[in-house]
Amino acid sequence: MSYLYYLKNENGKRMGPFTVVELSKYNVHGDTWIWREGMKDWTTIYELPEADSLLSKMPPPDVQKSDGCGVSIFILIFGILGAIFIPALWILVACVVIYLISKIVNS
Repeated sequence: MSYLYYLKNENGKRMGPFTVVELSKYNVHGDTWIWREGMKDWTTIYELPEADSLLSKMPPPDVQKSDGCGVSIFILIFGILGAIFIPALWILVACVVIYLISKIVNS
């Protein structure tokens, strides 16, 4: 038998009705709240009798991408070092220039 399914998103908003094919367009997984005709209350997909056939028609979950934390730490460290050493470098350059000018003027 072919059912129409309703979903609840993370905010509790009801969405649907959906066919099994339409469900595959959403990020559903075993813990997704779902309801269909004939059920008393909402349940997770895992608890449905047809869960195996439903989940087998879903695409595999997306591969988790790195949040870039390593890059962020790298940028943070070099940003702090840059904020400390770049002004110090300019002060050093200015001192060398002043020293060289004073040598030229005094010679």
